Amino acid sequence: MKVGVYVNRHGERDIERKIYFDILKHNGIDCALLGKTELKNVDSWGDYSHMVYKWGHTHDDHLVAKSLIPLLDSRADLKLFPNLATCWHYDDKIKQDLQMKLAKFPFVDSWLFYEKDEALLWSASVEYPIVFKLANGSGSHNVFLIKSKKEAQRSIREMFGKGRPQDKLSFVERYKLLNGDIHKIYKYYRNKHFNFLRGLDSSQYWMVHKNYAYYQKFCAGNEYDIRVSTAGLRAHAFKRFVRKGDFRASGSRTWDINPDRIDMRCIRIALDVSKFFGFQAMAYDFVYDGDNPVIVEMSYAYGGAGYPDFMNGYWDSELNWHQGRFYPQHFELIDLLEDPDLKCPNIDLKTSYDGVTIIP
Repeated sequence: MKVGVYVNRHGERDIERKIYFDILKHNGIDCALLGKTELKNVDSWGDYSHMVYKWGHTHDDHLVAKSLIPLLDSRADLKLFPNLATCWHYDDKIKQDLQMKLAKFPFVDSWLFYEKDEALLWSASVEYPIVFKLANGSGSHNVFLIKSKKEAQRSIREMFGKGRPQDKLSFVERYKLLNGDIHKIYKYYRNKHFNFLRGLDSSQYWMVHKNYAYYQKFCAGNEYDIRVSTAGLRAHAFKRFVRKGDFRASGSRTWDINPDRIDMRCIRIALDVSKFFGFQAMAYDFVYDGDNPVIVEMSYAYGGAGYPDFMNGYWDSELNWHQGRFYPQHFELIDLLEDPDLKCPNIDLKTSYDGVTIIP
């Protein structure tokens, strides 16, 4: 057995590579850290029985992954995390929407257009406000509340005209940068600094989105969303409170991790969806549409590794709660290697909370 580990994401998520590697080494499993150079050498793929290939949101990462993942997943002699079933819709809200609705799982009402005239006609009849989203993006970036027909038609003309760059900052986002949203300032200039040092363009997102328009129903009255993450048939959940003066919760960095305050319907739905599609791991974002929880987005790649008190326990498939600190990467490896006895060492992450508020 030999395991290859590739993790190419910035900031907190760089920690994941260390977690995977430390667990494998602790259990005496032969492993190697891979880069893009090693990955593109197809002749070396036969050296590995298992591979972890985790990539981030940048367009370069997507370009490489879309070339390699289907090929890696097709090899009978290689077990891959994430496999194609788990990640084919990663960072693509439109794919997620279509997949969930086709299977009749509770997903927020939405509208997708590939024709400008159809979208403009629809804008005269829909009830406002609604939520505009680009297909790609994280941390609530490029997610806006559209409050009127005029605003909707402006967004439609942009999307079917010059298009919208993914790294374009909205007025609100620029205002927050100018008025001291420290975490956003840090992330914004950190990414620019990394790319400057590497001699790359200052933007990690070079794609211009155009010739489609995607909107979701605005579900009023939500003071938080519920993030449920699954690893196999285990689930962990927490609340993310909406930003002050905003409707968005992703990126708010204020979390409630008390399991007694989690709606168990969300846990059941998440486990059922993951089992139905055979997802190895998945994070689901729930809001309430009236009294009913609905999913608004999902992603196989989710955070949590960098916060020592964050992963405080999990529910099993029978909704029994198991208290205790855990790493989702440990569960991912248990399932990938089919080794329930895989041990997890005490991993020294030396991380900072960086302004995060965690409510126990």
